[in-house]
Amino acid sequence: MGIFWWIILALFLFVFLRQLPSHKLYVLDRDLREAQSYFASRVEEGLLSGKYAEDFRAQLDKLEAQTEVLRRIMESVWPFSYRDFANMFRGVTRQCYKLRDEVEFVRNDIWRTSCQEKLRFDTYKMMTTPAIAPAAGIFLSWYHRASMLTR
Repeated sequence: MGIFWWIILALFLFVFLRQLPSHKLYVLDRDLREAQSYFASRVEEGLLSGKYAEDFRAQLDKLEAQTEVLRRIMESVWPFSYRDFANMFRGVTRQCYKLRDEVEFVRNDIWRTSCQEKLRFDTYKMMTTPAIAPAAGIFLSWYHRASMLTR
């Protein structure tokens, strides 16, 4: 075989081995942790509260429970072992893909909702800020600079 066919074979094996459930479970777990930390940061910033926070927390908890089921299936499986290949053909990879899509959907929904809330808060701040505040800020910064020069 020529070098061209070895390269094609290597690429095919690389793509095929990336479809194993051991790798897909790792990617799913990473994305789920990222979505949970993103949710926590948005709650901490005050952009998600009340019903929104409860709904997103319930969705993330449900996804965590479904991921835990897959973890239990794969807990004693070594990467690239025959059981890893067997689980791939049983549909564990497909389940990982489905859960990962759901995690991405929830994360995007959290992002969309928090952006809408941030826009609503910013609009409220613009409407309630007195008109004299920017002028006072300019005066105070000028006064601060002038006092630094006289020291």
